[in-house]
Amino acid sequence: MKFSLARSGISLLLVVGAAWCAGAKGPVVIDPAKADGDYTLQGEYRGEIDTPDGKIKVGIQVIAMGEGAFRAVTHVGGLPGDDSYEQKLVEVDGTKDGAGDVTFRGEHGVGVLRRGAINVTMDGKEAGSLKKVERKSPTLGAKPPAGAVVLFDGTSADSWEAGKVEEGLLVQGTTSKQKFQSHRLHLEFRLPFQPEDRGQARGNSGLYLQGRYEVQMLDSFGLEGKDNECGGIYTIRAPRLNMCYPPLAWQTYDIDFTAAKYDAGGRLAAHPRITVRHNGVLVQDNVELPQSTTAAPNQPGADAGPIYLQNHGNPVRYRNIWVLPTDATDLQVGDVAPSFHAVDQNGKPWRSEDVVGKKSVVVYFYPAAHTPGCTKQACAFRDDMASLQDKGVEVVGISGDQPLNLKLFADVHQLNFTLLSDFDGSVAKAFGVPLREGGKIERKLLEKDYTLQRGVTAARWTFLIDKQGKIAWKNTQVDAAEDSKSILSKL
Repeated sequence: MKFSLARSGISLLLVVGAAWCAGAKGPVVIDPAKADGDYTLQGEYRGEIDTPDGKIKVGIQVIAMGEGAFRAVTHVGGLPGDDSYEQKLVEVDGTKDGAGDVTFRGEHGVGVLRRGAINVTMDGKEAGSLKKVERKSPTLGAKPPAGAVVLFDGTSADSWEAGKVEEGLLVQGTTSKQKFQSHRLHLEFRLPFQPEDRGQARGNSGLYLQGRYEVQMLDSFGLEGKDNECGGIYTIRAPRLNMCYPPLAWQTYDIDFTAAKYDAGGRLAAHPRITVRHNGVLVQDNVELPQSTTAAPNQPGADAGPIYLQNHGNPVRYRNIWVLPTDATDLQVGDVAPSFHAVDQNGKPWRSEDVVGKKSVVVYFYPAAHTPGCTKQACAFRDDMASLQDKGVEVVGISGDQPLNLKLFADVHQLNFTLLSDFDGSVAKAFGVPLREGGKIERKLLEKDYTLQRGVTAARWTFLIDKQGKIAWKNTQVDAAEDSKSILSKL
């Protein structure tokens, strides 16, 4: 069956052929160095194309289908997850020729994949070139925060039942020995290259929270993005966006799981909920889980459960797995303050252990840099810094902003204290500070335009930690402009 789609002058021929369903097993590659030439051609390409309506951003995901066959999935606005991304447009099939080039032919456009670029012509005229890109998750290599349980760091599988390590990587088909209630999970995974296989036979595994609720793992690079594909909650919810990278690329899941709640009589009071970031992009937002997912080894219940990495017959590999328990934290005056690590506005690591116990420390959480209330709060601390320092106090401001945002914030307003990036919200969670979804704002700063992104948005809470490392004061009803004065009144 053939039909055409058009947008902004792009009209390509869509060829719908073999279905993406389980079929005969083809070659399975887990080492990029051992992959064939098709592996080097598959991947993501990004650029701009001239159209009758002007230049538009385009992203193309090239999927290796085996034996020199490829499918190009074209997106308007760039690649999925790009700030400018709009929508998937069209799919076109192509075949590699004797020179190693792949040609994708549409109704009005032709794309030739050659030497790391797709050169596009439309109606016989050169329209642009898309260069190959290799995206990396912004949370790749994330360090476990204070209080986290490291389940796998590449040294051994001692934290896993029947765990097996090959070349420093954890093998699928294992269950964590430790069990968890509410928690934050970081996991890095690599899907095998299986170009001749389809559907659920292509790089399949599953990550089960508490052994009950599955976040699917599958080589669904370039696919529609269904509940049984990467980023989906199996049988419950499809991902908001298909953020699956090409096979053999390292990918990340960062998951916030809130366990089910039961009353004193053992009756269910609240279903569990889950938020999933796939390669740093939100794909499931606080989704309620009304039942355990298909093939879950554990049934719903009040007890804690393990992390289970399913063996579906495909060699999926894992690394850098840690869990931060997030059962409700309610810090009170007199409690020992949690230790924490983060990166400051200059991109340098900052550790609370280096300061707490030597000085009193103000730790204030705020929603977002470069917003009116947060600017008032920061400038007030700046103006009162001499008085605070006279009393032996160090000030630390914490938000979900990226370090660049914080550097600009400090430079624009000449801030004279430390700002820390809590992009994943782990520090806020350690203090029990409520969080909501992150976001982005547009600002013109120092004569340049910036898109400022933050991973989470924290409530405006302030803590004073004394020299003994205990909470001396806690304020959950902060007046931004008066926060520094409130602190001085407590010293």
